[in-house]
Amino acid sequence: MEYYTAMSWGGLESSDAYKKLPNKTAIEKIIKNERYARSDAKSTKCP
Repeated sequence: MEYYTAMSWGGLESSDAYKKLPNKTAIEKIIKNERYARSDAKSTKCP
């Protein structure tokens, strides 16, 4: 559940709420994994 909660911040990186989060590094890693279909992503790449 934490993984998907982190993903929900995607697109909100410039918001004030996001800027106040304590562990943005982990969240940014998850967002980038999914956004760029990296090997650590839990989803599959769209055709």
